[in-house]
Amino acid sequence: MRMLARLAETTVAVLAAPLFTRSPPVALRQRTAANDGVVITVAEHALTAIAVAELAVERAERAEVRDYARILIGDYTALDAELAKMAADRHLAIPRAPTLAARAARAALVDLPAEDFDAGFIESALAQHRHCIAAFGDRRDDGRPPDLSALAARTLPVLTAHLNAAEALTGSKASPISQRSVRKRDVSG
Repeated sequence: MRMLARLAETTVAVLAAPLFTRSPPVALRQRTAANDGVVITVAEHALTAIAVAELAVERAERAEVRDYARILIGDYTALDAELAKMAADRHLAIPRAPTLAARAARAALVDLPAEDFDAGFIESALAQHRHCIAAFGDRRDDGRPPDLSALAARTLPVLTAHLNAAEALTGSKASPISQRSVRKRDVSG
């Protein structure tokens, strides 16, 4: 009989435990959701940048545009790998293949005539970098969570260099970047 009573007490305790545990404060839940949203958003932008840059390597007329695209592929591939690890640590699902937005951005460039491709690619790169910088922007300085803040601090200078290089490519036919000037700030830390 005692054993039955203990079993009943244990069962009640186990079943009632979730009723008495405290859920995280609303601000913490919102903060976590916002941080996860940043990881997902940046991962989507990384996949889009890679998909569009791969097309630019094939179709760009200017050598400096193809060089810029190769840099983007390397840097965004490294960023994507870091984001995949961070997402796995957080038990968060992020896109692992080009999203609908990435496919649409690539499709818009595929349809451009050859003489308009370089300008279209640069315009796409400018938009992607501005969105990615905006997504990471406030995470660098607030320090929470530390892993996302550190990734943002390492990545933002690279993204800014990419943005500046794309802006320079819009205004000149001469090569405004070198692979060394952009690559010296490695996104992988």
